[in-house]
Amino acid sequence: MKTTQQMWEDKLWPIRNGLYFADGTVVLLSILMPWETANKAVSIKISKTVTLEEVEEFGKNETTRIGSNNEQSYPDLNLRVLSGEASHGSEGFVAVTQITTGHLVWLAYFDCSNPFEKVSLVNGIVTAISNLGHAWHLPLAEPATLTVVVNEQ
Repeated sequence: MKTTQQMWEDKLWPIRNGLYFADGTVVLLSILMPWETANKAVSIKISKTVTLEEVEEFGKNETTRIGSNNEQSYPDLNLRVLSGEASHGSEGFVAVTQITTGHLVWLAYFDCSNPFEKVSLVNGIVTAISNLGHAWHLPLAEPATLTVVVNEQ
């Protein structure tokens, strides 16, 4: 069975919304986009926390190829933040890796975010901007507490 790091190196990812951590822990997310909610906001809820092996799509080899569009390095933190897209037009991801080793710290995969075009890390918050203009804010230490600011144009 592959590890999270091996999947990162292969650039293949399970098609399942979630936060994937280096230790194999996965926080599965349920996401509704603005066009699916009455208040026109992005709704994100934690479904459950599982191991990588328990992600059904991983076991079925239902994967997508991810590719980075943008990255920023923060040598003082030994971190690199990356963002990009996957095989399907609606997918996007945000990842944090160690600069010196290239090891993945965590990766957030979304099947509905659209590709991310910009990424930054400021005051402990990773911010990724999708091609829809939505700003996805993921706290570095607790990315499961992410929030999204919807572009209202």
